[in-house]
Amino acid sequence: MRAETQTESPFKQAVAAAKANIVPAMGLWAVAAAIIIAYYNHAPTQGVFDRIAKVKESYGYAFSAISTPIFAVLFPLAIQRLINALRSKRMHVEPWSNVPLMAVFWAYRGAEIDGLYRLQTWAWGEGKDFWTLAGQVAIDQGVYVLLWAIPTIVLVLLFKDCGRSVSRTRRELGHHWYRTRCVPILFVNWVVWIPVVVVIYSLPPGLRVPVMNINVCLFMLLVMFLTRGDRELEPAP
Repeated sequence: MRAETQTESPFKQAVAAAKANIVPAMGLWAVAAAIIIAYYNHAPTQGVFDRIAKVKESYGYAFSAISTPIFAVLFPLAIQRLINALRSKRMHVEPWSNVPLMAVFWAYRGAEIDGLYRLQTWAWGEGKDFWTLAGQVAIDQGVYVLLWAIPTIVLVLLFKDCGRSVSRTRRELGHHWYRTRCVPILFVNWVVWIPVVVVIYSLPPGLRVPVMNINVCLFMLLVMFLTRGDRELEPAP
């Protein structure tokens, strides 16, 4: 099975992964569409989000560094464990020993994305016209995600799966790791996230990180529910 996976082309892997993630993607698109429609058409919703934006602007990068690991790591893990406590057949959950590494990574990633959003606002302004949004999405997904975001998250996740061993991670990477490991994830990322990123850049700057966090959390939960299976597992540590 391992040899078959390694010889399968990255394109075929990407197509298979995109098909597997289409339902969570559609759920994410629906949530993103609901947020932007409610924000611009429902005054009470706009008021709630504007208060969140003021908190974000008050605390700046600290807000992003604290809130992102909460939404990307702690909330999904807590919900996984709660479901396991209520079900006789348990899904696999991330062990607690991996939480510090992932929390630190997502804290940094949240602050990094905050910086990207600020840079995009500086470069393109706060306009909502087609060319402004197209330029922001192109830089986000065609430069940042392509050259930095996907490779770094692949390396961090592999490092975690290799027991946080640098030498084992280097052995597992192989010579063509970007093509074999990053390309499939990159295509799935584009399929799932480009519509969401359009929505994020259509919102005021102060709301971009909070809405990104909501969507990251929801996507992880959707994937978890769709891939949980009904295997009997040992109690999580």
